[in-house]
Amino acid sequence: MSRTLSVSAYPNARRVSSLVAALSAAALCLLLTEPASAHHSARPHAPKPRVVATSSTAVVLAWKRTTRTYVVSRNWRVVARTTRTRFEFKNLGCDRRYRLGVRALTRSGTRSRVSVRWVETRPCAPPPPTTPRPPASAAPPTITGVVRAGRVLHATAGEWTGSAPIGHSVAWLRCNTSGASCMPVTGATGANYLLGSDDVGATMRVEVTATNAYGSAAARSARTAVVAAANVGGVCSRADATGCAAVAGSRISLLNQRFSCDRSLASIAAENPIGSGPGRLPLLVEVGFTTYVDLEPAVVELKNGCYGDGNDDTIDLVIKVEGDGRTIGGGADAVKVRLTARDVQLTGYANCGPRGVGPDGRPGTGDDAHQDGAQIQGGERVEFIDFEWGDWETSTATCQGAAGTFVPGSVNGNPVVEMACIRCKSVSCNHGMFVGGSMRTLVVDSSWRSGNPADRTIVLANGQVGLCNFGSNACTIGEDRAFEYTILRNHCDRWPYGDGQ
Repeated sequence: MSRTLSVSAYPNARRVSSLVAALSAAALCLLLTEPASAHHSARPHAPKPRVVATSSTAVVLAWKRTTRTYVVSRNWRVVARTTRTRFEFKNLGCDRRYRLGVRALTRSGTRSRVSVRWVETRPCAPPPPTTPRPPASAAPPTITGVVRAGRVLHATAGEWTGSAPIGHSVAWLRCNTSGASCMPVTGATGANYLLGSDDVGATMRVEVTATNAYGSAAARSARTAVVAAANVGGVCSRADATGCAAVAGSRISLLNQRFSCDRSLASIAAENPIGSGPGRLPLLVEVGFTTYVDLEPAVVELKNGCYGDGNDDTIDLVIKVEGDGRTIGGGADAVKVRLTARDVQLTGYANCGPRGVGPDGRPGTGDDAHQDGAQIQGGERVEFIDFEWGDWETSTATCQGAAGTFVPGSVNGNPVVEMACIRCKSVSCNHGMFVGGSMRTLVVDSSWRSGNPADRTIVLANGQVGLCNFGSNACTIGEDRAFEYTILRNHCDRWPYGDGQ
């Protein structure tokens, strides 16, 4: 006998049945309906961009809409957000390959995968054809230097326009006092010219001829002042050595090279006579620069074993160093005297030019680092007579202006140094004069112009510190006082410091 369940038999059965039906419906809803939070966190579909336009400087991408907002990128970097389905990437380089990307972005900030297109811009437009142009002067040549017999003048080519390349040739002209009636000086075709006795009473000009494939043109500089006579005082001696170059008995002329002496100056003079006669002292050493060359440790170096004739009243060596501030390697001093050099009387000048830049194109770095006008690391009875570092008349610092004159210096442990500086002149960017330890020193009637902008110190770009003491001696004295020195009737003033001065 079967039994049939009746809802009426159980008073709560109807309520239980309704509850079961409701729960079943809710479960079905959960299975079929995605929650709102899941909908907003899902990654949107990635767009599929296509290239619709390219030029040498821009690319346009377009795509079908998959969401409201898009993020565009170039070479992995986001460049913009946009609600459009088209974007122009501007300011691109010609003939280059770019990674351009597009992402879809939801309101909640969820991004799609990036869709990437690698696109190359169109080739660069060829340069417009140039019209052949012969040379034309845009600025005349110039002449710098002290206009006195025995001094060197330096010429620049001026400025020129025309089709490259343009070559230049230089001719020095000797003219009357008004700069007219000019005649070429035989053999004078370089950038530097040593004034001689034949130039006294005349003025000088340079004529530069520029040439390219389409022609040539010439331009002349303004005339110099009237060339003054050398101040020889009758004898090239310790009493007056300013005109020794005009009466030199031997000569060595170097271009972009250093001069080193490790033996008797008289023997070097005998091998390098002026004219047909035997070479004799004083020896004239001229060093000029036309290109960057690193001459560390010095341009002129009196090495161990170098010595003069032993006569303190006569001049052994005349030095002329000419540069433009951008030609001598960093750390290359103009003059350096080593341990056992002895009995040498020097005159002349070292004008390496203003502070400049070397091959790296940046001032204050390794290629225009600390340099000295003269550094004395030893020696006995080494005397600078009427010697000039820089150009006192034009107030131009020497040796790129990075350091300045170091007369004298010393190295710890070296033997006693004996040196003198009589009627010297120095224009320097850093220290004026520094006297080191273990030295016997005579510095008289000399003038020092330091480029220190403050009363005491300046820290240079390479970390060196310069000093200029405006005290009674008007020169910087080292801390080690274990030496004998006489410093009399000297003068030190301030030179306006500045790169390129």
